[in-house]
Amino acid sequence: MNQSLLPEIVQVLPTAYATGLFGDALCTIQMPDGQMGDTGAPSGNFVNVTGLINIPCMDAPPAPNRVAATEMKDLAEIAANAPRHVLLNGYFQVLDSPSGVPEGWQAIIERPIGTTPVVYDLLGCESDSQAQMTRMDIRLLLV
Repeated sequence: MNQSLLPEIVQVLPTAYATGLFGDALCTIQMPDGQMGDTGAPSGNFVNVTGLINIPCMDAPPAPNRVAATEMKDLAEIAANAPRHVLLNGYFQVLDSPSGVPEGWQAIIERPIGTTPVVYDLLGCESDSQAQMTRMDIRLLLV
């Protein structure tokens, strides 16, 4: 027999939220504004994505048991990325698209709340099997 866990999960989530799990950070997703400059290049400006502003989240480094190559060497510079794994407080279908996260989107994380936000590249998103929560992999590129 194939039984769904959705009713149980829906009952447990309010308790998880009440613990403060999502109380230390906020996430806003931005996309390029679509404008072009005088040279025909993208303007480099971003706008907030409707419905994806100030989402409570849990922001953490990736699990230590994962192997990750986080240093890339180039002739003139070394660029190391600082990956983060973010759990959003809710399910956001626009981020869980079968075609993946649209090119050039970014995540702005304010951690702790009230401090200067940090801008990250949005690398990918996934949701749990019950469509209750969305997870993101983000990266701060240091040059």
